[in-house]
Amino acid sequence: MTIPMMMKVTKLIEKCPVCGDSTVGSGSKFIVEEDTFQRTCRECGWRITGKVENNKLVITSDNRNEM
Repeated sequence: MTIPMMMKVTKLIEKCPVCGDSTVGSGSKFIVEEDTFQRTCRECGWRITGKVENNKLVITSDNRNEM
């Protein structure tokens, strides 16, 4: 993943869209790997996973609608 793409991912998932929590740690995860990313929220249980395909962000899982 390029640094500009990593910055887009960070901006997309830095803050939980459900409860607004922006802390990571103590149960929350923020993982960026070569072509995938994951963010979980310890406060409300929100989680999102995605990948980079053809230089575009693709959300593969977002449990917002299940909450």
